[in-house]
Amino acid sequence: MKRRGIYLAFEAMLSLLILFAILSIPMQNKMEDLDELHILQKEDDLLKAWLFERDFDLDGMKADFEFVFPNSSGEIGLGNERIAVGKPGGRHRETYSASGFALDGELNAVEISISIYG
Repeated sequence: MKRRGIYLAFEAMLSLLILFAILSIPMQNKMEDLDELHILQKEDDLLKAWLFERDFDLDGMKADFEFVFPNSSGEIGLGNERIAVGKPGGRHRETYSASGFALDGELNAVEISISIYG
């Protein structure tokens, strides 16, 4: 009879240990909104496309920006020039920015930057 009690106590301790281990696993929060990641990926892809094309035409870049971000406003920088693009909005909560360097036709380094106001 004593052996049965030892097995029962051991089983109870093991069950409590497993329950404590399961409860101590951190619970994941609700799925966060992935809009920020989507904006950053589109911004990075647009910047890569501009760097790959090496056709640094601000009017074409503005059209590309408005195609990729139809409901957003932002800024495109090419060297020392900066132009505002997109639909002007009210107050902006966040700004997403990226930049890259490329060589133009004369092998001069040109910085291209893009900012999206979210």
